[in-house]
Amino acid sequence: MTFVDHDRDALAVIEKNLEATKLSEPGDRTTARLIRRDAITFLANATHFDLAFVDPPYAYEQWPKIFRHLDVTTAVLESNRVVEPEGPYDSYRSYRYGGTLVHIVRRQLDVGPTGVS
Repeated sequence: MTFVDHDRDALAVIEKNLEATKLSEPGDRTTARLIRRDAITFLANATHFDLAFVDPPYAYEQWPKIFRHLDVTTAVLESNRVVEPEGPYDSYRSYRYGGTLVHIVRRQLDVGPTGVS
């Protein structure tokens, strides 16, 4: 598991939650990696992931940048508005929970991260 956030306090909460749920022991970096970095910077240098949960601030406006750098089979996106998938991604399902929209997108088969076959 890899968690990326630019906020030190958010990463501290993630670490405590991992320990509380027994998904990670204190100081254990083999089960979960916590990375303090801007998500776009991280994605621009990351390799492929099978599954990603993308939960930027609700007013986030730069979804095209996320899609441009995302290299994942399936992504779960959380927002306060509809997020239209771009590049090699198609919308799979969407759910509304109050003011929150959760979108599941999947990579089209045989399409690379930039959308080119």
